[in-house]
Amino acid sequence: MKKISIMSIAVIFMTMILIIFTTFITVVYDQSISKELDNYSINIDHDFIRVVFILECLILFVQICYYIINSQMNAKLLIEKEKYTTILKHTHGVLWEYDIKTDILKKSNKDNGLHLGSDHITHYLSQSFKDDIIHPDDKNTYEEFCNHLKSGKKEIHTMFRSQDVSGEYVWFEIVGVTLYRNNVPITVIGTTTNIDKQQKEYELLKQHAEEDPLTKLYNRATAEAKINSIIENSDSHHIHAFCMIDIDDFKSLNDNLGHTFGDTVLIEFSSKLDALLAPNDFAFRIGGDEFAVFLNDIPSVDYAQNVSKQICSIFNNLLVEEERSCDISGSLGISLYPNHGSTFEELFALADVALYHSKGLGKDCYSLYSNVTMG
Repeated sequence: MKKISIMSIAVIFMTMILIIFTTFITVVYDQSISKELDNYSINIDHDFIRVVFILECLILFVQICYYIINSQMNAKLLIEKEKYTTILKHTHGVLWEYDIKTDILKKSNKDNGLHLGSDHITHYLSQSFKDDIIHPDDKNTYEEFCNHLKSGKKEIHTMFRSQDVSGEYVWFEIVGVTLYRNNVPITVIGTTTNIDKQQKEYELLKQHAEEDPLTKLYNRATAEAKINSIIENSDSHHIHAFCMIDIDDFKSLNDNLGHTFGDTVLIEFSSKLDALLAPNDFAFRIGGDEFAVFLNDIPSVDYAQNVSKQICSIFNNLLVEEERSCDISGSLGISLYPNHGSTFEELFALADVALYHSKGLGKDCYSLYSNVTMG
């Protein structure tokens, strides 16, 4: 724009020189003609000179108008540029543009977002996998994001973890919009925002909502949702075990030794129970002194019985470093998927029946539900 302004001024300046020169020639020519008229009385028409003069004036006028309009456009572009710069300074994310045909991604800030240190990434769809910057658990999500880029999905929104400058994995939110030309996807424009702090706060709140406040195990509502979800994705070849646990005579413990002692028993038992279980299994607190364990995709019924036996032994080792004025024991009841039920409620009900069968046998033992003996 600066070059155009200089050229405009130069043209105007040259036009003015031409007008002055033409005027000078006209005056000289008029004087010469006047002399000849005096001598020869010849009348010469000056229309041609007037036309040239008028054309020069029009050219000057057009140049002035062009200069004014061009100056106004430059001023508007400068304002828009300042707005864009202000937006970039105050946005929390990084603006990017992805060219679908060339597989090139350009970023507004090379020191933020994905691929730190670069604002021009060629072969983008494969570069992230080569650099191995995506969290292993989020690679499927990132691959889906790349497929959306390549296919020209109208709107893109996803979240995944990628490495930051220190090599740690942080959460990013990706939002993109695809632009089309003649119904053909051409480019994708979007933002990448670091949401690690917000996401970790959300995960913490979610964890607190899922936990039992005292024992830090899952609460019943969370466990029920997880169990039903597992069952929905299971078939008849899978075996799951639902083990209900009750601390024997817990009310007497609270009455005789106090609620602080009772809470200590609950907390230590929960900790040891959680440590006993395999990674795919989980425990939760139903309420009071009642707990449950869900054994996910076990190899056999014997496995469930063996785990139940180990759970009973936990009670014998509670508070061994303190003097105990009473024995602590627990009773268990086991139900199986799919033999005894196909929902949380069905497994819960029959495990409860088996639990009270154990109580009737004298407590401190476990029982596997049987329709023959307990139906």
